[in-house]
Parts: sequence; C-alpha cells; structure tokens
Amino acid sequence: GLVLRGIPMDKLKIGVGKMLNILYKQLNEYKGIDIPANSFIGYLVQNNSQMDERLKAFRPLLKEINAAPHDKAVKATLEKQFTEMLIFEKHYTIKENILFPILEKQWPDYRCLQIMWSLHDDIRRNLKAIVSELQKPEFSMVEFNILSGDIFFDMYAIKFREEKILFPMIMESIPMEEFAGCLADAAEIGFPYVQPTATTTETATKTS
Repeated sequence: GLVLRGIPMDKLKIGVGKMLNILYKQLNEYKGIDIPANSFIGYLVQNNSQMDERLKAFRPLLKEINAAPHDKAVKATLEKQFTEMLIFEKHYTIKENILFPILEKQWPDYRCLQIMWSLHDDIRRNLKAIVSELQKPEFSMVEFNILSGDIFFDMYAIKFREEKILFPMIMESIPMEEFAGCLADAAEIGFPYVQPTATTTETATKTS
C-alpha cells in the first residue's frame, strides 16, 4: 500500500529496513520449508552462500587498506575483487527477469518487489562506483569506506530478505509447477557461481 501512495523509494527502503531490524531475531530464527538444492530457488540459495564467502574474504583487505591507504598491492587486489563481484549482478538479473514476473502474477498486491529491485540497482551502481574510485591514482578513503559499507549492508540485507522472507513465502504459497522451465531460463543467463548441470535443468523442466 505504501508503494501505491507515492512515497519516495528512498524513504520506503529506510522504513522497511527499520521494520526488518525490529523483527530480525524472529525472522532469523524462522527455519521455513526445506528448499531442494537442485531447484531453481535452491540454486539462488547456493549462489548466495558463495557470495557470502567472497564478501567475508574482503574483510581483512578493508582493514589493510584503511591502515595503509597508499599500499598499491592491496588497492590492486581490492579493485580486482570488487570487479569480480560485479558478476553477482546475474543473481539479481535472474530474479528480475525470471522470478519476479511469476511472483507478480501470483501475488498481484505484493509491492515489496519494487523495493528489492531498487536495492539491486543500488548495489550495481555502488559496485561500479567503488571500482571507479579504486582506479583513481589518488582515491578517496572516505568515499571508499562509504561505498564499501553500503555494498556490504545492501548485499547482506537482500540475502536475508530472500532467505528469511521471500523464499519461504514462495515455498509455502506457490506450487513448484509454476517454476517449470525457470532453471533452464536462468542457466541461459548464467548463475554467478554455482551452475546447474544440463541434466538438472532438463529434469527440473520436466518435473517442476
């Protein structure tokens, strides 16, 4: 309803974020329904796990660059890793082009997808901006820390919302037949890290 009232997206994102912070403990403890690993949703979850591992690998580098902003080797490593992180955009593209149209058909009044899509765009923009910042001979440490903080916060926020809210709602309310063909369609775009085999996509198309 808030989306329909014309409230600016930035304010909506802040409001939803605050509400989820209040509910974090209850949501985090919710186990939901088991998601088959070889299903369309299962591959989104597997790719989230790989994204999480890569973000964890950034943490020591972020400390190093703050301790030694002129260390060219650390800066070059960060530029390389943030550039490689751009591949995770495929996860968001698969959601937007394959998952969201199904959800919009099943849940015509579920407007939170617009907020999630806006967060996808924030991450895309910030990843490109941080790579651009790291390519400058004299980059801004302040700007770098703002961008990296936003990237980490938003990527983990989406992962949490997917795995604790969106995916459990899907498993509980949408017949899996609705996702027939989705895995094959997603494989054409290409998942960021974990790819289904040709046999898996063929089986999913026939039996989902």
